This record gives sequence, structure tokens and C-alpha cells, in this order.
Amino acid sequence: MSKKKNPAAVLAGVVAAALGVAIIAVAALAVAGVIKIDRPASSDSVESSPNESQSVAIEEEKNKDLEWQTADAAPEDVTATVETEAGAFVLKLYPGAAADKFAELAEGGSFDGVAFETVAQKMFTQCPALSAETFGAEQNELACVYGAVGFAMDGGEISDSLFVITANELSGMSRAYASEHDFSAERAALYEERGGMPEYEGKVLIFGQVLSGFDALDAISEGATNGYTGGYAAENLVKIFSVTINRPAAEGGGAEDAQ
Repeated sequence: MSKKKNPAAVLAGVVAAALGVAIIAVAALAVAGVIKIDRPASSDSVESSPNESQSVAIEEEKNKDLEWQTADAAPEDVTATVETEAGAFVLKLYPGAAADKFAELAEGGSFDGVAFETVAQKMFTQCPALSAETFGAEQNELACVYGAVGFAMDGGEISDSLFVITANELSGMSRAYASEHDFSAERAALYEERGGMPEYEGKVLIFGQVLSGFDALDAISEGATNGYTGGYAAENLVKIFSVTINRPAAEGGGAEDAQ
């Protein structure tokens, strides 16, 4: 006489067998890559990789550069007053080798009597190089917005040719360039707000931003030229009289001016 099996035991056996088959199937699918099994992140995996940390740092630095560019002069900022035949304009200098070079040239009188020989109306104006020498300087994330001042670059080489962005609004071509080159939302918005020439990023090393005297920039920019085919050569040259470097006040003293 056969012994009657316990229904509960039979059901438990069936469930256990089914679970075993399911586990084997899931494992097989996981090996095959069909099902992704999420596991708790280890202490090593939750840490940012060096590349991710570097990307965040670069983005933060980029934001700081743009914040500096759009802010008023701080007490610690070095400024420069450029006196020209069209009037004077004042710019603040971004700390770095390029600004140091500009200040060195200004204090030596190298810009005195130099003219803005290239004038692309409502785009940029440029002085000729003071020498055939080039120099090295760290790059930054300053934008080529209206009133940005820098040195022209050629093939990565930095010259002492003074370059000023005079486009006070963004052209359709410049807007398309910014869109095609995947500018950040912050950078694109800055160009929309202030104008400029985004296509000159990487071609001009910006080291300063004009704070006042935009009427002088506009007067220089609106001068007659022989156009694109003639290299935008100015018909009536506007000369620089002098460039005065204004350094922050030393502790317990007044502001230092150098020329």
C-alpha cells in the first residue's frame, strides 16, 4: 500500500523546483546580456573618475571666467585706460600671462602712436603687431563678446597685435556658428545678450573686457574701410595716444598708476 503524500509538501517541492528553474534561467540570461542585474555600488564605483572630476572642474572654471567677464571691476582688478583719437575706453584685465604682457607693453609706451589699421565695421578692430615675436600664455574661457580685448593668434602662436571685438549685436552667421559648435547655454545666452564674434574663439586670446567708453569703440568701428576684399584696411586711421595701467591700491595707500 503506497503512502499518501502530503499536499503541502508536494506544493513546496513544486515551488522549489520552479524557483530553481527560474534562477537558472535568469542567470543564463544575465550571462547572455539580455537582463541587467544591478548590484550595490562599491565604495570605489561611487567615486567620480579623474576624467569626470576634471570635466566638472573645467565647467566650473568656464563659469567663473564668464562671471568675471560680465561683472563690474572688483577692488583687486587691474584696469587700463586707453586714450585714442576717437575718445577713451577703460578695460579690466583678466589675471594671466597675456594681461601681464599687455601691461608690460603699455608701461613701456609700446602702444603710444599705434593705430587701429584694420577696421571690420561692427565686427572688430585691430592694431598691427608690434614685433615679429610671439609668446606663450595660458588659455582661458573668456568669450569674444562686445568689448572683449585680446591678442590675435595665428596657428596657436600669440602675437602682440591688439584686437578688440566691436560687434554690439549677434549676426545671423555668428548665431549659426555658435549653434553648430555646441556652445553651452550660458555662453550662447551671453552672446545673445551682449553681441560679439563667437567665431573668433580660439583665434584671439582674450585678456580684458571693456567697462566704459563704448562710444569710442563704436566710433573706431564705424570708420570707413576698403572692405573685405581690401583686408578691412581703415581709410582714416585712429591712433592710440597712451595706455595707462591702473593697479589696485596697496594696503594703506592709494591706487597705483603706471604708464
